[in-house]
Amino acid sequence: MRIDSTSPRDQAAVEALFAAINAGDKAAFLATLHPDIVYTFNHQGFTPARGKDAVAQVWDAMTTSFADLHEEITTLYARADHVVAHWTLSARLNGPWPLGTRVALPDAMQPVCVVPGVDIFTLRDGLILAKDTWADVGIWFEAWGHLATGT
Repeated sequence: MRIDSTSPRDQAAVEALFAAINAGDKAAFLATLHPDIVYTFNHQGFTPARGKDAVAQVWDAMTTSFADLHEEITTLYARADHVVAHWTLSARLNGPWPLGTRVALPDAMQPVCVVPGVDIFTLRDGLILAKDTWADVGIWFEAWGHLATGT
């Protein structure tokens, strides 16, 4: 991982979030979040999650839909109250997952899919206030677009 940081506290908060994701530790994940967190996944069909309870629901959906979920930071830039993290996500789809305005409905565990992406974080008092995510969802369509879909 390449790191360029002048804000150790904010860097540590983001690294703790990724560690919690990879450990499947929901409590540790939520502990990195500011009470007023806004999580935005920038793709058609997703509505921003506002507040810890809403983000906890996103956690539940992700960990239910994806087996072996792992995110690896490849590059991290941290400055006062802002962090940018480039990453790769690897997982197998084993539950319904939105593909734009439709939903992939797997009938069995799907092969591992590796997706690159970037998160832009805003932090306040060492906690994550905003997480804006962009991912190459075209890879999802290519890997899982053959699945039966519903609305």
